[in-house]
Amino acid sequence: MKKIVGILFISAVLVSACIPNGIQNEHLNQEDTLTTLKIESQLFDDFIIEKTILFWRREDGSRMALYNANKLTPTISAAQSQTNSGNSLYKSVFTVPQLTVAQEFFGSHGFTVNKVNSDELLEGYIDDYNTSFERGNEKCIIHWNNEVSSSPDNYIGCAVFEEYDEFLYQEFSSLFIDNPTLFWRITKLEGDFATGTVSSGRGGGWWMAKKIDGKWLKIFSGQEDPLCSVLMQYAVPGTFYEGKCWETDGHTHREWLDFSISEVIDRSGWKMYYSDEFGFSLQYPNDWNFKEKEILKKGFFISHGSSSIAILPQGEFDRGLPFFEPHQKTVFLSDKKAIERVWDMVNGQQLILYNFTDQITSWVQCSDDLINCNRIDIFTDLKDVSVVNSILSTLTINK
Repeated sequence: MKKIVGILFISAVLVSACIPNGIQNEHLNQEDTLTTLKIESQLFDDFIIEKTILFWRREDGSRMALYNANKLTPTISAAQSQTNSGNSLYKSVFTVPQLTVAQEFFGSHGFTVNKVNSDELLEGYIDDYNTSFERGNEKCIIHWNNEVSSSPDNYIGCAVFEEYDEFLYQEFSSLFIDNPTLFWRITKLEGDFATGTVSSGRGGGWWMAKKIDGKWLKIFSGQEDPLCSVLMQYAVPGTFYEGKCWETDGHTHREWLDFSISEVIDRSGWKMYYSDEFGFSLQYPNDWNFKEKEILKKGFFISHGSSSIAILPQGEFDRGLPFFEPHQKTVFLSDKKAIERVWDMVNGQQLILYNFTDQITSWVQCSDDLINCNRIDIFTDLKDVSVVNSILSTLTINK
């Protein structure tokens, strides 16, 4: 386990429901420490204790959420009273005596100062400061800023670092590897689907991920609702995502639950194809057609109406590509790394190309330009997306 060396407590992502759905927490929260502080000092009578989340900075600079946390924060009336009365304020609604008493409290109760994030300007914030303390797995922080405001933006928070915090970090941190300093958390985790929020500091959005072949893949990230075609492509159950989605025309906005594909596709009775030469196998429905073709190179084609899947270990059988740029990302199919490119066409149709970058025996390896090499070529109607995904989920590459 990596050593955790600092703490950040960010108001932009504070929430009332902190433990992600699907994660069981059998430990007590940290209300006791904050309650003791209120009892021992009458300076915090107008403060309330609320559930929240603390974010810790690790040795590598990345941040992790601690879900078992509470904060002691001034009420709006208390903040307004202090501001309007001309009280001697220090960093907004905290008075100098309050800050002094809080710091002395932690020092006299076995806490030591965490210097990494104490008494310094926080990266990405204007006039925000922290003083942090720790006692074993319990981490506490005093957060304040210079801006005098009637908004209770300051707080004292405490959390316990739990095993499930580390588990969630290890499970999902790869989704944010391109920017490990982001503040991300999980709000819902059910089966192979997860969703949460992400923030760079003052602004942020939300994300959704699906576990495919044992690895989490981010399938959406943004501030608005996702495309319906993306939810269809990854078979997101309507019982998991109950919001709205956009059709590819950019104008139609509908409830996903109304036509979600939460039902499980029955693959009993499906046909099986195995290629000894190229070391792959997959299943496909009885009413889909299968053909093996050879024009310079061998290709394997499965089709139904206007939807088709082409397995092309040695490339060839080229089709013209759309003039606009695709959505591109790295994925895993049958535990093999591949570059996925998706073009959203009219009427919900999609063109999807997968090029494997891992070495596969008898398959032509792809270089960075993805030209003249292996690929899986898919063209699908919206109505067939769930079946296509189910077919791909049966793909096994043994070489």
